[in-house]
Amino acid sequence: MAIPGLINDKQSDPVQMMVLSTTSQTVDGSLASAQSTVFDASAQTIVRFEALDDVWIKMGTNPTAVANTSIHMTAGQMEYLPVLANHKVAALGGKLNLTACVDLV
Repeated sequence: MAIPGLINDKQSDPVQMMVLSTTSQTVDGSLASAQSTVFDASAQTIVRFEALDDVWIKMGTNPTAVANTSIHMTAGQMEYLPVLANHKVAALGGKLNLTACVDLV
């Protein structure tokens, strides 16, 4: 059943959508591994990762990104990844922009 004001598929069912929050954070790991703040202390969050430089990334409660062993992202690369409750993101090698996604439906 179509719900007014929402995006619906061909069968008139609402489509699950997410939008970017209005705030983001940039982690600057240019000189050493640096951490983001916690996105949500009690729930998993889908986060857009945008590598502003080539970076190594790691997620965890107290993560340290390490070259050649952490996840590598190239400059300009964008990914949407889940960040667990009470977890942070660490970056090394450059800057990483992080923006949480918010449910639209």
